[in-house]
Amino acid sequence: GSKSFEKWSFRIIESSILLFVVILISGEEK
Repeated sequence: GSKSFEKWSFRIIESSILLFVVILISGEEK
């Protein structure tokens, strides 16, 4: 229940940060 939701939130946040970093690096390259 609560623990499962916490794991999901962490996964989404981690993915979002990773995506943001990739976009940031791509933007700096151009």
